[in-house]
Amino acid sequence: MTSLPHPRRWRRLGAAAVLGLWLGLLWALPGGPAAARAADIQDAQDPAYLGFFPPPEATGQLPVELYADARTTDRVTDISFGVPFPPGCLSDPQLISLYDNTGKEMPIHVKVLATWPQPVPHAGSIRVVLVQFRDLIATTLPRTYTLRWGTPRKENEPDSWEARRQWLPVEDKDYMGTLTMEPPVYAVLPNQWLGKSLIRGRILPAGADPKWEFYDHYMRHFFLTTTNQLDPRVERKHYTEFTKDLECWLFDRASAFFVTYFRQGGLDPLRQAVRTAELYGSMVGPTGKFALLGANDPVDLKYGYQECLALNYWLTGDERMLKDSQHVLKLLDAWDPVLTSSKTFWTERHLAFALLNATVAYELTGDKALLARARHIFEAGYNAQIHPLPGAPKDGCMIHTSKQGAEEGNNGPGWICSSWMSALAVDAMLRYYLVSADPRVPESVELLADSLVRYGTYIWPRWKQYNEKIPVLNAYYLYSSQPPTTREVGEYTDVQHSLDVLKIVMAAQYFLGKHGRGNLELDKVQRELLYSAKRFMELCYIKNGPAGGNPEYVVNPKRRYNWLFRTTADLDWFASQR
Repeated sequence: MTSLPHPRRWRRLGAAAVLGLWLGLLWALPGGPAAARAADIQDAQDPAYLGFFPPPEATGQLPVELYADARTTDRVTDISFGVPFPPGCLSDPQLISLYDNTGKEMPIHVKVLATWPQPVPHAGSIRVVLVQFRDLIATTLPRTYTLRWGTPRKENEPDSWEARRQWLPVEDKDYMGTLTMEPPVYAVLPNQWLGKSLIRGRILPAGADPKWEFYDHYMRHFFLTTTNQLDPRVERKHYTEFTKDLECWLFDRASAFFVTYFRQGGLDPLRQAVRTAELYGSMVGPTGKFALLGANDPVDLKYGYQECLALNYWLTGDERMLKDSQHVLKLLDAWDPVLTSSKTFWTERHLAFALLNATVAYELTGDKALLARARHIFEAGYNAQIHPLPGAPKDGCMIHTSKQGAEEGNNGPGWICSSWMSALAVDAMLRYYLVSADPRVPESVELLADSLVRYGTYIWPRWKQYNEKIPVLNAYYLYSSQPPTTREVGEYTDVQHSLDVLKIVMAAQYFLGKHGRGNLELDKVQRELLYSAKRFMELCYIKNGPAGGNPEYVVNPKRRYNWLFRTTADLDWFASQR
């Protein structure tokens, strides 16, 4: 069906344009010419779209900290590292130069790994380059080099090489038996630059807003827990055996570590991210099946992670990631995103990872067929919102039956939406929006937020086990408005998703604000969910320290770090735009 433009866009249309749209609606039929054109709509001049992109910097410089492995000292080493750029900063790779810690220009080879596509502002400008050079590494102490752009370099390295050529096996005991490799030299870039490069949306560096100090505090400490950097007195049950435990990979463990690097900076998050992405890639078979799934289990889209492969490729130049990406891409054939009454299985989580899969594969390859596929997947969720299944309430969420969501056994018959799975979908939509400017994305996010406010939250009076007497707002794990209502209420589990569900609310507030509109009820929900998230972390983790034999910052269940932090590192950036 052809849908009417969202009300806020009528204000940007003249009378003739409005008349033309109505005439088009009169003859438009499903699958007809008008529908085909509607799929190509771009709203690249929308202030909300433009708001994601920082002003271009035609000249500049970045410190690059190099950390060498002890096994590569006292010899000349082939060094490769990727550098992302926001749109409009760089159009010619010859305008990049590198200087060592003495101020000497180094001979470098520069390869373009990605360019910015239409309709991004300054489309065609460079998005990521790979810098390669050789240097004598004499010590493991970090050395700071300087990368400059904007003027032609004088020193060129005539050769290029496979980035993995001198990579080393990871010797960490947690990786024993995996044959995971890593660079001989890691290049750490400033987190402020990474956060505005749009390599993974807009992310502020840790400490940018004192009101979000709690977020960075828990990100740092939970990161140490989930990467097994614990006090030796901590009980073994709290360690993450990620080479064997399927659960800890849910929601993309490697991308969660990359996001930690983009926000926190430093060597350790980058190293953990690269190692984890390398291990993940090695565990994906030619059909896209993840190795930790059982031998008789089918391929599973929710373990198909394109994003970590792309981030690893862009930051290290490891071309093996491109082959692994093609394996993961095959998972799109395993699940049809179009929701129908006869469909037996459908969730917002599957839609989210399918959309990320197609979108990031498009970013890696530039294949417009993949962008079209991403659009098709987005439309499947969008249509579930505006044209729900027969008999379903029009709640604004991606409503489906509890049976389709594999929830019927626990919750009985009924219509359901998932608040936390919808947050995953919003995160994927924002990545798709960045490279498509599809004007339906803001509409979809606003509908999801409105649905959450109307039907998806409830007040939890207090946390009995912690003597917490202040009521807090929770988001229902599952909800809808129509009887038989399927609302799954688990106070302790619901509150654990307060932080990630905030993504829906704050993204909607961003879009509303950029179009001169506000929503006082949404503002109230945002404040209360944020309070709920903070109190949950304070009450449930700061308990017994290592001296008592228990860790302060328990990541349980093992997938929790990924769902808490992979999609939420941009929340304070959204808040800063209001």
